[in-house]
Amino acid sequence: KSLRETLVTAIDGEVGVQGLSNRQRFNLARAKLRLVGFESRAETMRAMHGLCRNLAATAGALFLTALVMFCIEGCETRLLAATALSLPAVFAFGWRALRFERRFGREVWLSYLALRMSPRPG
Repeated sequence: KSLRETLVTAIDGEVGVQGLSNRQRFNLARAKLRLVGFESRAETMRAMHGLCRNLAATAGALFLTALVMFCIEGCETRLLAATALSLPAVFAFGWRALRFERRFGREVWLSYLALRMSPRPG
């Protein structure tokens, strides 16, 4: 049985509803992890995704501002340096944001399955 089939069977069986979308299943798995206090690693991945996404946006704004000022003010060393350094930062932080987004999703699914495997107290 594939991982996807296992997840679909587990979540659909737990809520007693068939034909849920992947997004609905993901939200249910994430909600279950939050209910039992097992979400800290996944939420760390989500926070890192947000940080990298915001740093990429900030570096992009810095690049555009420095580029416009470079065109208006002429060749100043600080504007040239800001323009040259911020463009690679946009790509670096953007790439990291995408990686953390995928890691977040994978961590939710795997944590949900691990939760189902752990022995129940009682």
